[in-house]
Amino acid sequence: MSIEIQTSNRDYIVIKSDPHNSLYNGTQVGLGGTAIVDMDTNDTAVLAILVDNGTKVVDVFTATRFTGALIC
Repeated sequence: MSIEIQTSNRDYIVIKSDPHNSLYNGTQVGLGGTAIVDMDTNDTAVLAILVDNGTKVVDVFTATRFTGALIC
């Protein structure tokens, strides 16, 4: 599984995780990450959650958050 921030300029891999690591309990996995991303006016950013073996059902909790801040 990986989490990426896909922007107008390039893609950033925030997390690349083996689902069998210590955070995985069989039904849930909790992950977090940070990236400083070069963006300009009118650029866009998309948070992508990519899961291996595309036949799996993946639920994203309503408490999932994506935030951004302008760093000058």
